[in-house]
Amino acid sequence: MIAVPGATMAQLDPQVRMIVEGMRRAKTPPLSSYPVEKARDVYDKGLRLLDLAPDPAVKTEIRELAGPGGPMRAQVHHPVGIEPFSGPVLAWLHGGGYCVGSSEGAVPLCHALALHADCTVVSVDYRLAPEHPFPAAVDDAVASYRALLDGVGNESAGRIALAGDSAGATLALVAALLAREIGLPLPGALMLVTPTALGRRETESRREFAEGYFLGMADMRWFFENYTAGTDLDHDFRFAPIAARDFTMLPPTFIAAAQCDPLRDDATALAEALARDGVDVECRLYPGMTHGFFQMGGIVQRAREAHREAALFLKGAWALSAGS
Repeated sequence: MIAVPGATMAQLDPQVRMIVEGMRRAKTPPLSSYPVEKARDVYDKGLRLLDLAPDPAVKTEIRELAGPGGPMRAQVHHPVGIEPFSGPVLAWLHGGGYCVGSSEGAVPLCHALALHADCTVVSVDYRLAPEHPFPAAVDDAVASYRALLDGVGNESAGRIALAGDSAGATLALVAALLAREIGLPLPGALMLVTPTALGRRETESRREFAEGYFLGMADMRWFFENYTAGTDLDHDFRFAPIAARDFTMLPPTFIAAAQCDPLRDDATALAEALARDGVDVECRLYPGMTHGFFQMGGIVQRAREAHREAALFLKGAWALSAGS
């Protein structure tokens, strides 16, 4: 495993610590204590409190993509004055444990990425559990990539990046793996923010940050139970990507890991597996950050810096793909 330092509350980034301590003082209950519809509302409200404001320099359009369960709602974000899809395209799959989250909640982050990476960002509402358990979200992620390929042409696959945070990062990776398996052209880059890669396996970081650091193990177990309908899927790479036969041929990959995150070891184990199979991977560990930090840009300066760092990686990967 990649060596990473442990952390205590005192070692949290001061802006993150303010958020965590505020949640503790308020005795904020875990999402898993609510009915799923209420959990979705609470999650979206939390994002609005922590994230950036939508940026007027970005235009947003609502479109539909063909999906296996019917049309999928997609938000298309592009800098004002730049035609959508005229340059690189970032396909964003939101986080939320496969149960909560939406393209609407990802708007501020998608605006930031569109501006920093000079690209069109397409954010897709895939089907959520428990109404639509595994593999519905996986099927929708692959369908969204197919739809983008249909739009830009297979010969332009290199100017697409698949990306997401948490569950969305896992879906982005799995979509790339399945694209490879079925012979679709691969995207030019992957951007995976705090992915879950190890299924239900126990890790040091899951024990160390089991409770009180934004994402807790009670919520993770609830997410997994809803998503898998109680089935053990740790052997299936579509649920636990570390189970993939290999990661060869995948494009350059950026992985963001948070030091104080139960999923920290998932991110670092995935980075090591990719590197072993010859993938050009950059894994950045963000000290003092918790799970979800990438959408705390309204309060946490380091989150805004991480947006720019990820965008810089994407621009380099797209340039490399264009020159190959």
